Amino acid sequence: MTPPRLAAYHLRECCAAAATRILREREARYPALIEDGKLKAADAATSLELARVIVAQWKWAMDPAGAIDPPWDAERGVYGWGAYNHDLTAEMEGAARRAKGIADRTGTQQAIDFADLCVALHWWQQSEPRSHTARIVLDTTVERRCAVPPMMDQGRAAA
Repeated sequence: MTPPRLAAYHLRECCAAAATRILREREARYPALIEDGKLKAADAATSLELARVIVAQWKWAMDPAGAIDPPWDAERGVYGWGAYNHDLTAEMEGAARRAKGIADRTGTQQAIDFADLCVALHWWQQSEPRSHTARIVLDTTVERRCAVPPMMDQGRAAA
């Protein structure tokens, strides 16, 4: 599958920022939606928790000092952030669909770019074939496992 427009490696920090924006917007909007009866409290709690997990996952991925392997919850069989990847993928698919709808209605470049970042987040969240691990987790783990330490200046080291 060809990656979406804003899923390029060098734009991962933008994707991480978009994940945080999704969470912050939900935290701000959901109380009023619950009060108005437009959103059930349980659905809001689930959606917020999944958004928090996605933000935590991206923080781990973007932290250059982060552990090579992500935290693992052996008891539940999930990464330590606390959710199954198929749930996270579905959550990002919904976020991308909603953002694209807003971009289609408003037509602003800012809305279009945010929608494209949400599409990229959904792409990064999807599992590779024969894996239950998100692309962002798999790629980050491989990147860290294959990192080559900086070479010493051998001329000075002999002194």
